[in-house]
Amino acid sequence: MEAEKIYVFNGRKFLPYIDDELFKNIIKNELGYTDSVLGFEEYYENLIANKPRQKKRIDKLLFEHILYGRLTNVYIHKISSPLKPSKELLLKRTEKVIESFKPYIPHAVQELMTIKGFYLMDLINVSKEGGHFMAAFDYIESNGIIERMRFLVGKNIYRTHILKDKTEEIRNEHEIGM
Repeated sequence: MEAEKIYVFNGRKFLPYIDDELFKNIIKNELGYTDSVLGFEEYYENLIANKPRQKKRIDKLLFEHILYGRLTNVYIHKISSPLKPSKELLLKRTEKVIESFKPYIPHAVQELMTIKGFYLMDLINVSKEGGHFMAAFDYIESNGIIERMRFLVGKNIYRTHILKDKTEEIRNEHEIGM
């Protein structure tokens, strides 16, 4: 007897950064998939159920949509140096950076965080105050030199507002992509 696999969207932190209709149009143009479901979570679950072999491509499209969709909290750092560090050196250092984010991520998901690249926006929901998380990482290389690296990282920030004898805690999440 084999257990049934069920996919559940868990990327609620990223919902404010997703334009549902725009993303649905991107998927329609790229994959030819349409669905009349209104909520993004259910739409994404249906999309993965109907296109399981396209999961990595779908995750990359979601990553790019979140990263470039609103262009808020996006920081681009260009390294200009006559010396181009090798792929091995950059990936070795990147591995240390990835390791530093793992304590806030569930163990089952940590295994997916490798220097080969990953897109975990739909799998993580870090809620610990001050918790840092890395939701995605990828790179493009040419002739053993890394041309571009992209990270989607964030930190949970809690702010407290006092309203007329009542203290109200508001969570404010920021995702920063580069």
